[in-house]
Amino acid sequence: MNGTHPYYESVEDLRNVYLEDSFVLGIHETEDSLFFDLDVVLTDDHPLYQTPPEDLRYCYRTARLVFSGDIHITWVERNLEARNFDGMGNVDLGEIDGFECGPDGYYLDGEWGAVKVIAREVRLVFR
Repeated sequence: MNGTHPYYESVEDLRNVYLEDSFVLGIHETEDSLFFDLDVVLTDDHPLYQTPPEDLRYCYRTARLVFSGDIHITWVERNLEARNFDGMGNVDLGEIDGFECGPDGYYLDGEWGAVKVIAREVRLVFR
């Protein structure tokens, strides 16, 4: 997409998170929203950041990345059957490998697929 910017420069709620090592736990689509359930990595500048336990590299928090308002969703590729298992048997869909923001909307991709989203609002809601 021409004229794009990284998510952390464009979306206020994503300024102090690191999506590339966050885990996608689920992706859900409704008539008026698209949301990604995440174990999201917080950077040490995030107000909810806590020093991670010694066995973890990052501080993770459960959150939902929500696209809503006058939404239009175009799946370029969809692979929601992709599954990764960690050492404790937890399942995820991989990471958000790319997330660009531009005048024509948002473009996200990962093992789970690729999607272009036009939405009025993008929020990260902690659970």
